[in-house]
Amino acid sequence: MRFLAYFAQDLLEFRMPEINSLCEMFGFKLQHGDLPNPLDPFLEIELPSEEIAVQLAKRCMLIKSIVDVWAEASNYEELFAKLRNADDALRTKTDVLKSPDRTFKFELHGYGTTTPFEERPDALYRPICEAIEPQGRIRLKNPDLTVMLLEDHGFHEIYPEQRIRRVWIGREVAQGPRRMLHEYDLKHRPYIGTTSMKAQLSFLCANMAHARPGTLVLDPFVGTASIILSCAAFGAKVVGSDLDWKTIKGRGPTRNIAANFREKKIPKPDIFILDQTHAPWRPVPFLDAIVCDPPYGIREGSRKTGSKSNDKVRAPRRYDAEDGPIFIPSRVQKGLVDTYNDLLDFAARTLVPNGRLVFWLPTCPQSYTPDEIPTHPCFRLLANSEQQLTTCWSRRLLTMVKIAPYTPKVVEGAPSADDPSFARIRRIVFAKAYRNGAAGTATTSSDTTPTPTGTETETASMEVEGESPTQEDTT
Repeated sequence: MRFLAYFAQDLLEFRMPEINSLCEMFGFKLQHGDLPNPLDPFLEIELPSEEIAVQLAKRCMLIKSIVDVWAEASNYEELFAKLRNADDALRTKTDVLKSPDRTFKFELHGYGTTTPFEERPDALYRPICEAIEPQGRIRLKNPDLTVMLLEDHGFHEIYPEQRIRRVWIGREVAQGPRRMLHEYDLKHRPYIGTTSMKAQLSFLCANMAHARPGTLVLDPFVGTASIILSCAAFGAKVVGSDLDWKTIKGRGPTRNIAANFREKKIPKPDIFILDQTHAPWRPVPFLDAIVCDPPYGIREGSRKTGSKSNDKVRAPRRYDAEDGPIFIPSRVQKGLVDTYNDLLDFAARTLVPNGRLVFWLPTCPQSYTPDEIPTHPCFRLLANSEQQLTTCWSRRLLTMVKIAPYTPKVVEGAPSADDPSFARIRRIVFAKAYRNGAAGTATTSSDTTPTPTGTETETASMEVEGESPTQEDTT
């Protein structure tokens, strides 16, 4: 069946990877028309049935609506002529408006136009009603069906004359889950941190990982559990771990990870305080997906348990707290190259066949090359989508699928990138602080660089994603 997908104008590089991933999860390969301009929000797709279209719309975060197309034309005169001279197939679709007991409404959406839609309803709706002759009643709130008019004027820099290139009319089959973005927004959560991922990006990670009922998903850098909260919202069983015990513990009984899940009426996840480098998980395939956002050393440092002298784990320090003694092992800096190599090796051991590894990778747009992407013989790269953060750095959502079982012989041939830009991302982001000769040093396995002062680091890191530090953050 032929449908039209109407996308939101956000995260353009993530559109096709997300919808392709969901189609694969539902068991079919997406057939679609040409997409000449990546900014174009309209995409003609072929789906097996209307039920599949509804399921796809409920999961795809970047889709506004999926429309059952009645007619398509290059201008309104041609569209009105097609409706007046409708064939049997078109009449069958428009007969849904012939029932007197059915309510409906018209919606007009456009891309690349600045003409107010309020100035054109009579010129558009009257010829449509004369051609279709609907018998139902118009209801603007909660109608039985919505008839959508979609105009494509093109990107104004490519088509400066702002004329209509394409126009569609059809029935809205389903709306996208955009309301979930407001429901799961960070501003509405009891507990968040400086690195809590936005709801839209978290749901994108869940869709790329095929999170659904019956799957087990792990986030080894869980933080405040934003990603696994989205996975759990889709019905997956989630598990998380992190080395930062303060983040896991939270700020009291009403401001912790469990409070975020309790507010959404989702079962509490299993969270463990551990070092992913020395993870106690059994090295057997038991995970369906691993989804994570490793620390880049910008807002949160990348660390592991060990000693600065010989990199061995020493006896933990003991602190007496109200709820019992707390044992904190010593920690040292860990380079990003080692972090991603350990992540790929761990995923190769613990993911089931065709399991998915979804993770974020910081990059420098000016010097990025595909060779920087971490690789492993057990995985094949499925998707690589960039989110531009500033002019000097961005991050990429990488999706990999396990294609081969883990064996020591396979690991011996695992390639590694030479001096990738993500290993120097801290120096790139805080270039101004380094030029000013900030005091302090930070030693990693891949780079030895001075560390900016605390105030400058904290402020710069919050401005990276267009945020401003609040009083709570600076304190």
